Amino acid sequence: MFQIAVIQQDREKAEVLAAILQKDYRPVLLSKENVSDALAEEEIKLVICDLEQVSEINIPSQLPVILTATDTKDAYTAFRLGAVGYLLYPYQKEQVLQTVEHLQNLFKIKQKQVVVKTFGRFDVMVDGQKLHFSNTKAKELLALLIDRQGGTVTMAEAIDVLWENRQYDEA
Repeated sequence: MFQIAVIQQDREKAEVLAAILQKDYRPVLLSKENVSDALAEEEIKLVICDLEQVSEINIPSQLPVILTATDTKDAYTAFRLGAVGYLLYPYQKEQVLQTVEHLQNLFKIKQKQVVVKTFGRFDVMVDGQKLHFSNTKAKELLALLIDRQGGTVTMAEAIDVLWENRQYDEA
């Protein structure tokens, strides 16, 4: 389950966020005194923090941070400080869940690792799993495009490579 550090100066605000998140996520309530140790030890994937406290704590740069505040004027400051999201108090359940879900989806995309094997047999691995092509010509076309390293491949060239014994008909 996706673990989220909740760091709020006001304990009541932290508990409200935890209550909203607890059904779909694992909120971990932290104070500025224990945040460094907890972020190093826990499997935290996202931090939700008070705008007032963010400068007082050391959050690892690889962790996405949603900053919270009570005034819309603070949104610019939050994003200037590197926040990837912003929540306004009083927290609206839909807004909190939508923001976290959006960032969770972005985080998953960043974690995908694609490896293309071009020597010997051509294969594509996504997160260690071999990608299955339902059409061999699609796999051959991808291999051709990778071979060209972003260069142009005309339709005539692609047809010539993929169907060696066929002539290209421009009509």
